Amino acid sequence: MNAIQTPPFEQQLSAISRRIRNMDPEHHTALLIGIIGGLKGAASYDPQGISAAVNSIEIVLESFEENLQTQV
Repeated sequence: MNAIQTPPFEQQLSAISRRIRNMDPEHHTALLIGIIGGLKGAASYDPQGISAAVNSIEIVLESFEENLQTQV
């Protein structure tokens, strides 16, 4: 029996989504709007490069989380 494999960028997006849901609602709304816009732009410009866009989003999210922690 073959297991269905999820593409790496879909796994990354799921992980990003979980991290954002754990944030304050004000922050996760702004992040989701930015991420959706970024992914739409990346997909229309270079559909094959969507994985690179997801990697960039992870970097931005990491930085955002670090900044939130230093503000507390």
